[in-house]
Amino acid sequence: MPKLDDIGILTSLDPVLLDRVCVDLIYATDKAKSADLMERIESRHGTHTLDHVEILSLGSQAYTQAPTVLQ
Repeated sequence: MPKLDDIGILTSLDPVLLDRVCVDLIYATDKAKSADLMERIESRHGTHTLDHVEILSLGSQAYTQAPTVLQ
């Protein structure tokens, strides 16, 4: 069973930015609930992967505006 609460649905035309926002949201949530997922990201070098695909010009991790939360 998932331990982390639902963070919603995210969309972007930039897949690298979308992954960066997802990672940022996971790291901003309750540390007790997200610890397992953060460990998986770190053990698989998830943020390094984002850095590398940005170098390959597959997208950008830079926020051009703050993410919008729709309710």
